[in-house]
Amino acid sequence: MESVKVLLGGPESYKTSLMLHLAYLSLESNEKPSLLSPGGKDKPEPYALILTDRKKMETGTFGFGRYSVVDIGNLKNIRLKYLTTAEELIKYLLSMPALRQIPNFLGIDDFGSFVRDEGIDKRITRLGHMLSVVRSHIPYFHLNKINVILTDTVNMNAPPDSWDEKQTRVYSYYFRESLYYISFDRQTISLEMKRLILQKRAAEENSRRSPYEFKAYEYSDKLTEEILRSIKESLKEMAKKDDEEG
Repeated sequence: MESVKVLLGGPESYKTSLMLHLAYLSLESNEKPSLLSPGGKDKPEPYALILTDRKKMETGTFGFGRYSVVDIGNLKNIRLKYLTTAEELIKYLLSMPALRQIPNFLGIDDFGSFVRDEGIDKRITRLGHMLSVVRSHIPYFHLNKINVILTDTVNMNAPPDSWDEKQTRVYSYYFRESLYYISFDRQTISLEMKRLILQKRAAEENSRRSPYEFKAYEYSDKLTEEILRSIKESLKEMAKKDDEEG
């Protein structure tokens, strides 16, 4: 797993659900401290840290599949830190090396929502600054074995020079090798994750369109596929129950 992964997708495409699954499983795979381990009972348990907006977590739609049956000991070690602005997020990221206890997983939910500036150009500049801070921390993440997930909401069919189109290009500039797109079809309950690559259009296509376009490529990861499959199964069960009650 890359130290930083960026998950993009439309509204309610279960990006946050996937991130929370990965946070939970990162704790499940870590060995718990015991009397026989170095440090014994004094050794802190691993934890996952999610930086998010309180309103988003209180009103968001989630799908948990079979992972809704969880180990309470692990679940209590998923910690939420509520932030609102880009300034708060940057300040917290810069203070991370001073944390007494380092998380083994860091999730930053709906990353672009922390940008509150007026005007597309100012928002893009602020987004780039935030991403540069994350990128500058990659050596720290590697050294401390912290897996990082960023999620954000984008419209892949947005016109050239719109917020969504420029936003996706900025993500590609900073994290070209670890950019992914999650698509969800509500009618067929199809949930897929593919890798995004920014490519230059053919010369004859450039006249009225952006000179660049994103191509989605198949992405194979056993753990991610298992999680997405479990979320789909839970959504189908919920839809079936709604039909029966309706």
